[in-house]
Amino acid sequence: MDTDRLKEEKERQISIELALRHYMKMKNCKFQSLTYQAMSALSGK
Repeated sequence: MDTDRLKEEKERQISIELALRHYMKMKNCKFQSLTYQAMSALSGK
């Protein structure tokens, strides 16, 4: 088992969850559209 890689993956998952939680709190349309564009770019869509 590659524990370092597992740890990195878990930390990445946590940061994504935090980002999503923060995103859900922000109801500002401009912020949402910018975040959506960033998320889309990151996911390669």
